[in-house]
Amino acid sequence: MTDEPDIVIVGTGHGGAQAAIALRLLKFDGSIMMIGRDSELPYERPPLSKEYLVREKPFKRILLRLEEFWNDKNVDLRLGEAVTAVDASAHVLTLASGRTVTYGHLIWAAGGAAAPYIRLESV
Repeated sequence: MTDEPDIVIVGTGHGGAQAAIALRLLKFDGSIMMIGRDSELPYERPPLSKEYLVREKPFKRILLRLEEFWNDKNVDLRLGEAVTAVDASAHVLTLASGRTVTYGHLIWAAGGAAAPYIRLESV
């Protein structure tokens, strides 16, 4: 099965969420899909190590926006999905589930992950 949104945002952190919010503030009325590995709605990551972990804030209070916001703004959130391949010339993403997404424009806001170590090869 293939989805075909106008814009796909890979990443549901601050960058991805702000991109979707900005598009709607700028009156973009095309379809937007956000894809992210997290199973939760976009949330604040910096305070996660502070207020949330010491139980000063409930999880709901660190969400960037409530679920109703994303629904009202017609942003299709695909949570718990990982992108496994990008064919930039064909404008197609492949997801870990095997589904494909054909897009008009791609915003890559997935951030990065720390490598456990870096192995340098001798030249």
